[in-house]
Amino acid sequence: MTESNLEPQTPPQGTPAGEQTPPQTTTPQSPDELEELRKKNTELEAQKEHWRTKYERDITNVPNPEPVPSSEEVFSDEGKLLEKKISSLESELTSLKTDSAKKDLQNTHPILKEKWSDFEEFRQLPENKGMNLRTAAKSFLVENGLIDVPRKGLEKPTGGSRVPLTSGMTADDVKHLRETDFKKYQQFLMEGKIKIES
Repeated sequence: MTESNLEPQTPPQGTPAGEQTPPQTTTPQSPDELEELRKKNTELEAQKEHWRTKYERDITNVPNPEPVPSSEEVFSDEGKLLEKKISSLESELTSLKTDSAKKDLQNTHPILKEKWSDFEEFRQLPENKGMNLRTAAKSFLVENGLIDVPRKGLEKPTGGSRVPLTSGMTADDVKHLRETDFKKYQQFLMEGKIKIES
């Protein structure tokens, strides 16, 4: 049998990686070819069974993760000293940032100087945990009536001054209005809006 008669096939989904499926061929011409195909099929079935058992064994026998060694086991004496210094510097930096934020808030809202302990209790409430410090301060001040926040409405119109269109009409404009829209001409005349400029 020649190589041109073999068509490569992709393995079906759900089979382990690396498993090959037997190529589809045309019907064999001789008994030797039939025997060769049977041998190949037997070998492929054996490989398939080997990979299936290996896959099942690997899945069921997943080793437990090794416990993470404590910092005492990982670091040398020098490393332990550096770790202590780093943690103390980090806590100092955190406290400096907190103090700076506190001062900024108290400068912005001086009433917080007197009510800081109440504000800290307010921040510990479950609905306020994780809230930004500035947002929490504004919320605290508004809820306790310590700040009047004016509500913004619609902006004032900025289209310029409004001048009636009919003021300063020329004689030709009045004549044109009278000839084309007499009702509007009468209305303007009654309201005193027609002022002829010379």
